[in-house]
Amino acid sequence: MPPAPTRPTLLCCAFPFGYGPAVKLQLIARRLRAAGLHTVFLGHGIAHEMAAQSSDAFDEVLHAQPGDPHVAPQIASAAGLFSMMDREFAALALAQGKPVYVADSLRWMRDELPAPFAAAQRYWVQNFLPSVSSAKVTANTVSVGPIVEPRTPTPPERRHALVINLGGCETPAGPQMENFSYAAFILRGVLQSGALERFQGNVTLLAGSNAIVHLRAAFPRCGVTLRTAPHPEALDLFAAATTVFTAPGLTTALECFQFGMPTYFLPPQNYSQWRILRHLEESGLAAGSFTWSQVMNHFPALDTIPEPDRTPLLRQAIAEVSTAPHARDMFAASLQQRLATDGTTLAARQHAFFQSLGPNGAETIAGELIGLFGGERAGKAGPASA
Repeated sequence: MPPAPTRPTLLCCAFPFGYGPAVKLQLIARRLRAAGLHTVFLGHGIAHEMAAQSSDAFDEVLHAQPGDPHVAPQIASAAGLFSMMDREFAALALAQGKPVYVADSLRWMRDELPAPFAAAQRYWVQNFLPSVSSAKVTANTVSVGPIVEPRTPTPPERRHALVINLGGCETPAGPQMENFSYAAFILRGVLQSGALERFQGNVTLLAGSNAIVHLRAAFPRCGVTLRTAPHPEALDLFAAATTVFTAPGLTTALECFQFGMPTYFLPPQNYSQWRILRHLEESGLAAGSFTWSQVMNHFPALDTIPEPDRTPLLRQAIAEVSTAPHARDMFAASLQQRLATDGTTLAARQHAFFQSLGPNGAETIAGELIGLFGGERAGKAGPASA
C-alpha cells in the first residue's frame, strides 16, 4: 500500500452528464494540484473518461460508484471534497462530517436546491443570467464568473475549418440510444449541408468516445474527422476554427464566446441545454438555431411540467424526430443558411456577453480552496473554517 501523501488530500467529483461538469472540475483541480494539494478523482461514466485524460489535474483517478466499498475509506482519509454539481459523493462526505464545497453552473435554472448543495460550506454559482429559479438562496452562496480556461480572443488568422461539437453525448446512466440517434442526426445534416465542400474537407466532429465509435461504424469514410479529444486539445481546435457549431451546453458556449469566433448552436440534448438555448436566442446570441419544436407538432412547454419529466420528454422528441427525413432536410438547410452568413457581428456580441459575466470563476474557486486547505505553497494545515 503506498504511503499516505503528506499534502492535504481533496477528493474531486463531477456530475457525469456530458463533458461540462468534468471539464470545469479539471480546470479547478489543475490549479489545486499545482498549488500543492493532493487531488483524487472519484467517479464513473463520462466524468471518469475525462478525468482519466487529465494527468496534470489529478494525482489519482479512481473509478467509483457511490455505493462501492472503497469509497467510504477514501472519504474518511481525505481533508474534504470538492464537487462540480455531483450530489451523491457530496452527500456521502457530508454524512462522514467532511467539509464539502460545491460549484454549480446551473443554479439559475433549478426549481429546488439539492440538499448537499445547501449543506456545503461554500456553494459557488456561475453567473449566466439573472436567476429566475425558486430555489432558496443560502448563506453559503457565492456568485462567480465563467468557469472556463482563461484565453485571449482568437487572432483573425484562423485556418478555414469547421468544428462540430456534440459534447460528451452521454447521460449518467451511460450512452443511450437517443445519444446515438442525436449524433447520427447531426452528422447526416452536416454531410447534407455541403459543409465538407465549403470547408474543403476541414471539418471535425467532437464527441464522447462511445458516440464516436458508433459514428465511425455507421459512417465509414464520410470525410468528416470523427474524434474525441482531451479538453486542452478541444480548446485548440475551437481557437483555430473559422466557425463552431456546438450542442448548447453552457461550458463550450462560454469557451467559444471567449474566443470571439462565430458560434452557432445545434439542437438540445436535454432540458438544461433547452433552457440555455432559449435564453441565448432571447438575448440575440444564437442566430438561426434549429430546434425540435420546428418539426414537431404540439412540442411540450418543458418548463411548465414537473422537473423529473423534462429531459425524458425531450429525449423522446429526439428519438421521434431524428429518423424523420424532413427533419434532417430542415436541419441541413439551417446549417447551410448559417454557414453562408457573415458571423462577425454575432461573434462580437457573443464576446461582449462573455465579458459581462465577470472575472474568471475557475481562478476564483481554486484560489479560495487553496486558501482553505493550504498545500505546499500555502502551508500544510488542515482546512480553515469556511
